[in-house]
Amino acid sequence: MYLKILLPILLLLAGCSGQIKGAVYLDTNSNSNPDPGETTLTGVPIKVTYENQVIAKSKTDSKGLYVIGSKGQGHYCIEVEDPSFSQNLTAQISSGTLSTPSLSQPAPKIGIGPSINAAKSFDVNTMPVCGNNKMEGDEECDDGNRTDGDGCSSTCKNQPLPEKPSTQITPSEENKSGKRCINCNATNCSAHVGVTMNYDADISNLPPPTKQTHRTGEDFFLNVIHPIGGVLEPIYLPDVLEAFWPADVSQRDPNILSIDPASGRIEFAAREVKRSVQIPLRVKDSAPFGTTTITFPKFKVKTPDGQSKELPYAYEMDIVVTPDLEVIQSGLPASARAGGTFQWELKVKNKGARKYKDLKLIFTVPTTEVSITNTPPSCDSSGDEITCPIDELAAHATLPPVKIDLKVQENVSQGTRILFDAKVKIPEYDGDISAEESSFSVSAQ
Repeated sequence: MYLKILLPILLLLAGCSGQIKGAVYLDTNSNSNPDPGETTLTGVPIKVTYENQVIAKSKTDSKGLYVIGSKGQGHYCIEVEDPSFSQNLTAQISSGTLSTPSLSQPAPKIGIGPSINAAKSFDVNTMPVCGNNKMEGDEECDDGNRTDGDGCSSTCKNQPLPEKPSTQITPSEENKSGKRCINCNATNCSAHVGVTMNYDADISNLPPPTKQTHRTGEDFFLNVIHPIGGVLEPIYLPDVLEAFWPADVSQRDPNILSIDPASGRIEFAAREVKRSVQIPLRVKDSAPFGTTTITFPKFKVKTPDGQSKELPYAYEMDIVVTPDLEVIQSGLPASARAGGTFQWELKVKNKGARKYKDLKLIFTVPTTEVSITNTPPSCDSSGDEITCPIDELAAHATLPPVKIDLKVQENVSQGTRILFDAKVKIPEYDGDISAEESSFSVSAQ
């Protein structure tokens, strides 16, 4: 008996309970609608009024959402409680003092500064089920059934209830920055509150970059300065440069999202509010020899107000590319007597990752003072000069030594200093790679 009476009462109470829920989002295009790519804000203080009476105060959660128990059908207003919230947000972004804990996680698709980028609350990962008394996806209501005519339609959309005689004027709905008012005619209603910003990216006052000079085998950072709160748009590096992830994790800039070595594309993420990005670069081993001036296309930045702006300066640098080779010699005595013999050895060392072909190792021997008694079969001699061809030199490889047998002429005077010279030449490089200057003195008999 009691169960028969209690059950209808419980069902009635369950049917009366409902929710007002939604998100507080950054309305970057100021159209008062949550659009794909716009982000939610966490920890925002809000107040909810029902028929002009405050019924709740709360804050948005870690996803930028709020949920308030409803009072039934009527007029609701959800308002950001701090009337200067938008202005304060703008000022904090501009000054770089934004408090990270008050904001949600980064969403790379919007360039509004590291901490402002929030998890998107308008992308639904699961299919909503209408009629399960849970608001999901794009449902405007869900009263636990799929019956039309009760304020929530069979497709979970708000619908007006049958008109009741009333002398009251229905309050008008309102949708402006920081405030959303709705007439809720169902058990559950949703209302997303947009916050617009008056952000002015200070592009004109950015300091001009200093022209840099870099060489092969040298790792360096390109410091790109941009407005605080902005996010650099993806770039493609000039062909002679490549980006890399530093081995030291502490040197990796968290604002760099990805590096594609094959295409030279760099994408940037927004994870912390700061004014610059450190891009780790090096000159490619395949870059042409000589000095080349390269100019980056002007960087573009996405600002918190949703605009894309071009930075005023083009970054420029000189690239100096020389063969990373070394000529190593040994065997020369500190001194030798007239008529003495010795063997001069030379090796070519490749210290880089570049491969070389068709090199020439060239010895210069002062034949008026020293005679050549034996040369390798592959080498050619002409007067004072001996040339030894090198077909190929692999990366980080050292050639076996080339050995030349020499004899000091009998008529060379004591104390005479004899100079020797060696170098290597490659076809595509105009200069020479020379060994350190070497010599010895002729001693007494």
